[in-house]
Amino acid sequence: MMKNKKSSTWKSCKVLYILPVIFISLSLFATPKKQTEFQREEQPQEIAVQVRQGKHKEKKLFSRGTRVPGTSMQYTPNQIGQEIGTALTIARPTEIREFSFDVLSCNIKDAVMGINIYRADTDTKFIGPILANVEQGKKQTIGLRPVEFFVLEPGEYIVSIGLVDCDEETKALWANSHQWDEEQRREMAKQSTLQLPFYVKEGYIRADASDTFEKRNINVGLQVKGIEY
Repeated sequence: MMKNKKSSTWKSCKVLYILPVIFISLSLFATPKKQTEFQREEQPQEIAVQVRQGKHKEKKLFSRGTRVPGTSMQYTPNQIGQEIGTALTIARPTEIREFSFDVLSCNIKDAVMGINIYRADTDTKFIGPILANVEQGKKQTIGLRPVEFFVLEPGEYIVSIGLVDCDEETKALWANSHQWDEEQRREMAKQSTLQLPFYVKEGYIRADASDTFEKRNINVGLQVKGIEY
């Protein structure tokens, strides 16, 4: 269930305000599963599903919020297990056509981001993780489109995103990060970070999959497009 109260689990997730840049720790599941339902937008695959009556236009299902210039959310390899989500209200059956998000920079080797959809009333996973490899060393927009018919029925959902995985050597190195002092942590973060844009928008955040989602007025601009029927 979604909760507003502060969780003791979240205390271990540091939020550093170093103006003019904001760094916020966020991630996802440690062991991603192989997914075949979605693929990168660069290689779209069209499949015939059914004949649809009338005209239906693809649209954004919620706004990204307000982008805050000069700020970013920073992931480091020790933060696998955290998620940030956006509330999604589905009023009519909606075909999901695309997930997309921007990456400002990435120097984490073999970084993988993941997207999950949960039922908001129970935190029960509906689908995911939907996986996307992130290339090192460049600004990029990642788009994932379904290769089969995928519909959400009316209801309340949470769409979350986080860092899923990276190479084993980097994870092993960061396993001891709790023993580092602040200076060492900052130096190591320069070598292994993934940065997303920071948006002001009501969202939900949790430390790991066993925790409950809590409201936070932060987001990373995850976008979902679909067609209502």
